[in-house]
Amino acid sequence: CVDASLDCFREAVLTAVRQGLEWGRLRALGENAGNGLFDVFRRDREIVFAAMQQIPPYYHWQVIKDLDPTVDFYWDAMMESLKGGSAQYALGQEPFRLNRDVVMAAVRSDGNNLQHVDESFKRDQGVALAAIQDCDRALQLVDKGLRCKKDFLRAAVQSNGSAIRFVDESIKQ
Repeated sequence: CVDASLDCFREAVLTAVRQGLEWGRLRALGENAGNGLFDVFRRDREIVFAAMQQIPPYYHWQVIKDLDPTVDFYWDAMMESLKGGSAQYALGQEPFRLNRDVVMAAVRSDGNNLQHVDESFKRDQGVALAAIQDCDRALQLVDKGLRCKKDFLRAAVQSNGSAIRFVDESIKQ
């Protein structure tokens, strides 16, 4: 770039992020520069996703927490973060914690995420089975009412045979 326009600066920032500039340093740079510069960064889809690619997936929540929830890519960024293990953060945020798609993505990526979901989803057979398919121990986190239903338990064991070890002995008979 020849001029000092915001577009040139944006390209320089994007290049720096792609080359490893950490999100925390980007935040500090933007905040120290003033004039709402960090707001420009956190509303730029390309910069945000480039930053998420530069950090381990379980740290995506550090980027997500800085995003403006009104940006059109907020949902996409949150769903991307779920793939990498930021489910605990996502499941604590409105409106995500009550969204079945978010919950399903979270338990499919790690069945243990069932411990962080709203109680209503622990009674949802589809959510419970998705969690158990990933992690047999998730059966312990399922609503007790479901854990007493033989048809549910049969489906759970069919989806993950190891789950049988968490079925109550009195029901196995």
